[in-house]
Amino acid sequence: MIVGHVYSYQCSWIEPPHRKLGIIVSERANWICWFNSNARFHGVAQMPIAANEHQVCTRDCYLDLSQVQQVRLDEQRGAVDEGLISDALRQRILIELGKPNRLLPDLQRQAILKNLTL
Repeated sequence: MIVGHVYSYQCSWIEPPHRKLGIIVSERANWICWFNSNARFHGVAQMPIAANEHQVCTRDCYLDLSQVQQVRLDEQRGAVDEGLISDALRQRILIELGKPNRLLPDLQRQAILKNLTL
């Protein structure tokens, strides 16, 4: 899995189980930030994404930058690389993560910033 690429994969541990889309933000730790149809209830670091901002985003959605998930090895086997994010999207993410948020630990935030900075 490559940093800055969007992946889709079957996530069986969420209710109901379904395919999730996210951006890999750490190859080493298998961290991914998920796209969600709706902003999370807490409203922290929910970055709006316009339909077609990436080819897999077929409708407006949100990129959850308040937490990272770890892609499990069994999930990784069936993951599909949906391509690299655009420079414009990467820059928007860097700007958003340049501001600390109360949910994402600073250690993770700093690691993601470093990983996404080319």
